[in-house]
Amino acid sequence: MLPAILAILALTACTDQPVGYQDQHNTEEGGVLSRLFGKLTSAFKSKADLDDTVVPASEWMPPPPGTDPAVEELFGLMGLEEVQPTEENMNLDGALVGLHEHFPDDDDPEDFYEEVCFFAKSPNGTPGLEAMFWAEMFGVRSTDGRVSDINGEEIGMECVGCEEGNTDGDETRVIFFVNGIKVGWESHCDNLAQIADKTGAVVIGVYNGTEGMVKDVWQTAWDRFTVQIENTLADWGVNKTVEIHNNKAVTTLMNAIIQRVRQGKHVEVWAHSQGGAVTALALHRALRTLHAEGLYPVMKDGEEYPQAIKIVTFGSAASQWPRGLWPDGPIYTHYVHVRDATPSALGVGAWGGFTTFGEQRAGGDAQMVFFDGEPQEDPAVDPPQFIAIDPDDADVGFLDLEAEKYHGSNEVYFEMYEQVNGAWYH
Repeated sequence: MLPAILAILALTACTDQPVGYQDQHNTEEGGVLSRLFGKLTSAFKSKADLDDTVVPASEWMPPPPGTDPAVEELFGLMGLEEVQPTEENMNLDGALVGLHEHFPDDDDPEDFYEEVCFFAKSPNGTPGLEAMFWAEMFGVRSTDGRVSDINGEEIGMECVGCEEGNTDGDETRVIFFVNGIKVGWESHCDNLAQIADKTGAVVIGVYNGTEGMVKDVWQTAWDRFTVQIENTLADWGVNKTVEIHNNKAVTTLMNAIIQRVRQGKHVEVWAHSQGGAVTALALHRALRTLHAEGLYPVMKDGEEYPQAIKIVTFGSAASQWPRGLWPDGPIYTHYVHVRDATPSALGVGAWGGFTTFGEQRAGGDAQMVFFDGEPQEDPAVDPPQFIAIDPDDADVGFLDLEAEKYHGSNEVYFEMYEQVNGAWYH
């Protein structure tokens, strides 16, 4: 498998022409590598006959405002299965994650549940509109109860699914978060809570299950490799999602993006580490589907609306993003600690100079937030003071990179996000 991957990467990386063009040209000359590539891509193209994992468009009416299902009723209403956390985190892979709190009613004051981080998934990763509604309804909110709209203003009264929208506020800001490697379910839930407190957004997790370092790294490699192969096949006219590589978190996130765009809602995805590779693959697949449905580029009031899709990454392992050139979108913001090895080796990093390598990977008009500085053991007690670095000056040597010290989501990247953006409410 490795020699075949290297051969494909060599062919796709060494030419500015579409791979399909290059393959046809070399085949006429009898190139050995091109024939090998042709056989491999033919095998991949045959997978296009498999069933799509794209959720079909449908209609669904939300329940009346104030509906408060008990926890055992929620998953039936979502049309998903409840998944209980176990020592084997992979059983949660691809689940939508929220926080359930059921309030007692007058008839049964004992019918009460403390806040519970829940995991709900569909067997094939295709959450329907009802799943998206309840995921937003029970997404993680800030501990003080404040909720932000998409303009960063506090909402007077939030109303999920109401046709008239929120009272005293614009559309609710919703963030989907995808974690990186070696993240257990409890840490994932902690991430969601921290993001909610720092942004005021309703935060929905897309859990990227872990099987340990070796298998997680291998999955990351396949996430990255699949982007290139699927885009090559799309250039050859295979424009449907091709399941060369099945990552359940990718499929769930892809369908969440598709569903929200179909509903005319904004999309905001945060991704850390391997979560960046998951998000990049999901986004490539989602945009191909939406383009085929005539929904991308996203339009609003008769004009292209690039703000409809925002991607924010932290120490991402993704090396290829759909072009984000204005005015089409998406809009990218990449946070990179210059001494973090993951983005430098695999994504949009500073090793060798950002303008030399990373700029080509960033997704067009991406906003880069490079920074340096030491993380603190307890940021709540002793907030770190990171130093922002101009992208033109973002350059570190190989020996300056570290695998873990500067890669943490909570103590490094989310702290820098708050340092740059400040508290969302004033």
